[in-house]
Amino acid sequence: MAKNKEQTKAQLLQRLSEVRIIEIACKSVGISRATYYRWLQEDNLFAQACKAAIWQGTETISDLAESQIVSKIKGGDLKASTYWLEHHREEYKKPGKGPRGPAHTWEGPDDRIPRKLSNEEIDHMIETMKNLKSLAEQSAT
Repeated sequence: MAKNKEQTKAQLLQRLSEVRIIEIACKSVGISRATYYRWLQEDNLFAQACKAAIWQGTETISDLAESQIVSKIKGGDLKASTYWLEHHREEYKKPGKGPRGPAHTWEGPDDRIPRKLSNEEIDHMIETMKNLKSLAEQSAT
């Protein structure tokens, strides 16, 4: 049972890094949200890995959204061009607005992760990635 639980956790981390939506990730690996939240409470390393996976999923979705905006700009969409300029060029920004609204002070990706991971947490994430690789290899055969 413990190995199956660890495999499910690894699969869940993979799904979170792809879609970042907890409900969808849980359903795709066959667990309830209650189980997910219980695991977060029981396993701090898993909780940290989930944060990292969700952050990665957010970055992936942001990249997709940005590519859509760029495609619209290339197609001559004035609204997309205006949006881009208002969010990326100082001279076009609306007064009192930063890159994410008036109160946002984002400095870069590092401020999204509150602290440096410990060696134990890094080892746990590496082990999780090995489990993911093993699962992928098993699925391919």
